[in-house]
Amino acid sequence: MNIRFEKILSAIEQSKQRKDFEYNSIGTILKQQRRSKNMTLEEVSENICSNSYLSKAENMQLIPKDPILSKLKKRLDINQTLEFDQGVYQQTLSYLVDSLFFERELDKGVYRIFSGTVDLKYNLILLGYYVTNHEYAKAEEIYYFLEDELEKLDNLERDILFLLASKLLFVNGLYFLAYKLLKYVDYKGNNELLILESKAVFLMSVAKLDRVSGYAKEYNDLINELSGFGYYKKITKLKYEWLLTSLRSVSIDEAFRTIEKLEEYTDKQKDYMKFHLYYNQGKHDIILKKLD
Repeated sequence: MNIRFEKILSAIEQSKQRKDFEYNSIGTILKQQRRSKNMTLEEVSENICSNSYLSKAENMQLIPKDPILSKLKKRLDINQTLEFDQGVYQQTLSYLVDSLFFERELDKGVYRIFSGTVDLKYNLILLGYYVTNHEYAKAEEIYYFLEDELEKLDNLERDILFLLASKLLFVNGLYFLAYKLLKYVDYKGNNELLILESKAVFLMSVAKLDRVSGYAKEYNDLINELSGFGYYKKITKLKYEWLLTSLRSVSIDEAFRTIEKLEEYTDKQKDYMKFHLYYNQGKHDIILKKLD
């Protein structure tokens, strides 16, 4: 999976310069449908409107008038209504963030509502569906579509996209890219769970990269934040990754003694930690002997 960081920086800069911007799904649908049919601006706009009018509509610089829109929809074989239910969308976005934080799969009903359209916002939800349901190959395809249109997302949507992409990178073992991407999240935003989950994935990437010594304060701050809200499952998972990294720098015997003293983990979890320590050191021949 490839991340175009120059595209991300450009989109962030454009969003800083943009004022009173309100996303409109019509332009994205027109553009994507035209491209899918391999039609030019001239071909689509002929006898309907000017090329520049259509171009501005696609790039959301204007909303086409109803008579013109009807003709464009007919020419492009767009059957769905281009009405956008902002209320349903915002509720689903919140549901997506909750699902990411609490590690739940998005319901199939979400897929039925948001699939089958070229709309940008709908595809952001669809990306979340595939990520939470572990359909990573499909999720990766949608990510590239969204990355191409990144400047059209608002700050919250962009941060959700970064979090979803970082999870894709993480499961593919691309920890440095996940670490780098999550640095672009706005950690002063209003969505508390999104910020907490982004911090958690960021610090787990730090742990995978063996960089824990430089992020001790951030780690302790996040543990305290999570404790304050009672998110103990998330704390256990984060501590697990952090501890594994710390134990790689000591002898195996010392690491095993440390693990045995951990009261918050079950015997099965402790055995799993021991397995990973040996596995990461390439000592596969003595794993079974030690865990016997």
